[in-house]
Amino acid sequence: QGLSPPQLPASPNGEPLQPAAMDKLAHEFTRKHKLPDVRLVHELISALSSARSERAENTSEEERQSGVQDVRYGDFVQLVHVSTGRMVSVSKAQAHERGERKVEFSEGGTEKSIFEVLPAFKTHAHGEVVASGDLLTFLTQKKLEGLRYYLHMSRMTSGEDDLRGRRASYTGYQHSRDHVVAGLRCDSSYIVHGEELNASARPTFFHTLRFSSHVTWKGEGVVCGESFVGIYHKDAEAFLAFDPAISPLPVFMGSQRVNSKSRKKCAWIWKVESSQMLDAGEAVTCSDTKLYRFKHLATNLYLALDPQSGGLVMTAEYHANNSLLSFKELGKGQNGI
Repeated sequence: QGLSPPQLPASPNGEPLQPAAMDKLAHEFTRKHKLPDVRLVHELISALSSARSERAENTSEEERQSGVQDVRYGDFVQLVHVSTGRMVSVSKAQAHERGERKVEFSEGGTEKSIFEVLPAFKTHAHGEVVASGDLLTFLTQKKLEGLRYYLHMSRMTSGEDDLRGRRASYTGYQHSRDHVVAGLRCDSSYIVHGEELNASARPTFFHTLRFSSHVTWKGEGVVCGESFVGIYHKDAEAFLAFDPAISPLPVFMGSQRVNSKSRKKCAWIWKVESSQMLDAGEAVTCSDTKLYRFKHLATNLYLALDPQSGGLVMTAEYHANNSLLSFKELGKGQNGI
């Protein structure tokens, strides 16, 4: 008859209407508009109530997945690798360490990739918010052969000789590197040391460190730690590039591809890395105390300054002091990039 649908009573959390409230609203709407069948009105109100409840649940789930809501002790979470989108998952396979379960990165995640967040000590209770710097453990929600497993970091070295050698020299590290190379079945100069992440009945305590705020990740046009950028010289109309086949040094290559949609060469792409562990993914700021490095995407080498020549060079030492840079604000504007 062209009537507007019944208006449901306000509900902050979108809870469905109780049967008594539905009956009352249906009879009132029927009498007001002189409708012949209260049953059809009741079915319409029930459908509207269900739809509102479903919308509220979907919104709550979207906010939870996007990180808007706080993570609390006792919550069940999934650990997602940002670069690949894969999830940490425990399998029944044997880990490199004897007696432990293998941890894998699975696409889409499974029921074995759900972990309960628990405090390392009884100083925190279930329901308390997890704060940056807290010590916590991750316990599988699903049992494997009757047991729930903790995420566990194993020491690849073994024995007192290795431990003493590790402290005194790099003997322990070399021992560990051999284990890593054998476990990965590949060798690379970039592999210098490693520990195995597996699942065990013995818990490992993890420190939570905030990488970046949720607002930072939602921002557009903001350069943050781990952002991929091109270094463009406006006057020379050239990108800073590195290609070992052309030159052992980084050079500027002329190009007109300044549009964001233009195809860029991989030799021009650099990743911004913060020197700080805490808030490493926050927006880049202009400050003498905020130091960063530029890592070349294709070669994994870092841009550095040669102290003798004063020119730019490339180095594989990620901790080298001559690769640290800070940003200076040259124009008016906000204190950011």
